[in-house]
Amino acid sequence: SINNGGSNNLITFEGENTSVENLDFSTSPNIETIRLAYNSALGGIPLRTLNLKNGNNTAISELNTSGNFPTLTCIQVDDVNQANQKVTDGDWLIDANTQFSINCLNTCSNQFAKPTHHPLYMKRNSSECVY
Repeated sequence: SINNGGSNNLITFEGENTSVENLDFSTSPNIETIRLAYNSALGGIPLRTLNLKNGNNTAISELNTSGNFPTLTCIQVDDVNQANQKVTDGDWLIDANTQFSINCLNTCSNQFAKPTHHPLYMKRNSSECVY
């Protein structure tokens, strides 16, 4: 796990092929680039949790979490629609099983679902949800 300890100066994070399991950028409002692809490619532990909810997701111009299937299923963000648009625009790369939420603890909330026109739309089975 990595928590940057409130460093507001962090702009770029390179964490590809590192076996980092949990990352929290919630105290990094100036982060612009996050590269976390293929954490398990060399037999390491894939990324499981990622918190980008820092109040300034518009500043994140590049995000790559591809290759962390199947463990990274939710990325916590400021605004789900904005995050989905960044994927549609090609600025953010995620695996097909990864979704965005303002609260990743509740994967069945309305904020969690991707719109049906989203290129990575995946219909969720209601049996996956606990009520």
